[in-house]
This record gives sequence, structure tokens and C-alpha cells, in this order.
Amino acid sequence: RILWCVLEQVYYIRESSLAALGDKSQPSKDKRAVFALPAAIAAYKVMVCPLMVKDNIMPHVRQIAAAFARHGIAYKVDDTGVPIGKRYARTDELGVPFCVTVDPTTDEDGTVTIRERDSCEQVRVPKAEVVPCIQTLCAEARQWQDLKAQYPLHEAAAVQAVGIQR
Repeated sequence: RILWCVLEQVYYIRESSLAALGDKSQPSKDKRAVFALPAAIAAYKVMVCPLMVKDNIMPHVRQIAAAFARHGIAYKVDDTGVPIGKRYARTDELGVPFCVTVDPTTDEDGTVTIRERDSCEQVRVPKAEVVPCIQTLCAEARQWQDLKAQYPLHEAAAVQAVGIQR
């Protein structure tokens, strides 16, 4: 418990602490509270979220969650009914570095969205490649920029929903 408190003080980022440090790189409208733990020490490496809880989406969520469990990757499933932007914000506060979002497009083309906590950028990745991507990102064998170069960026309304101004 004491170690967790120390880590929280070191890695938790609030707008007021950025202003105190003189960091003007983030806009003042950015109201995000982020527990910016490195992926290697985060308790949960990835959050799996259905965009909406529907019968055609939940089997994909269960499949992806089972794949993470088989590979020993600490994950959490957030299938609450709140909007996706709020779920992303909650995930950011917990220090989870990546979020896999399953949406209706997954049924059509077999891809899911991987969101990176620090930049809020998202890429579309084939469902079969999600686990290897997350494994290499968490092991720091691959950087987020490498993933962005390999897969198409996905601009979504969720970026604005958590208050990021681009």
C-alpha cells in the first residue's frame, strides 16, 4: 500500500501540477487526470471495451479477453453502459496504458481499435494481431510510433470526449 502511494505521487498527472511545473505543452482545457505509469509496471496492461453492449460485439470482447488471459497479459473488461469517453477517462485514471475497443466495424472487417493512454491516439489493428501488438508494446520491444507507422490511425469522437484539443 505504501509503495502504491509513492507511485501515485510520482506518476499521477493533473492539470494543476503541470501548471505548477510551468508545463505549457498541454492546453489549459485538458481536464484529464492521468496515472501515467509505464506499461512495464502498470497493474493492468490493457482494458477491453465494447463500444456498446450488443449481442454481436460481446463475443469478440470475450474472445480477445480470453486471448489476453492465455498469454498472461493483465487485462480488465469494462462493459458498463457509460459513454466510451468516460470509460477511457476512467482507464486513464487507473494507469492502464492501452485500451482495445471492439465496435460494429469488427464484425465487418475483423479489426479493433487500440488506444494509447498518453497521446489518446488510436490505430485500427486486425483482431488476430491485438495480443502480439500489446505484448511487444508492454515489453517495450516496440514503440507506439512504430505501431502508428504500421497501422492506420483512427480518429474518433472519443478523443474530444475526454477533453483533448488537437
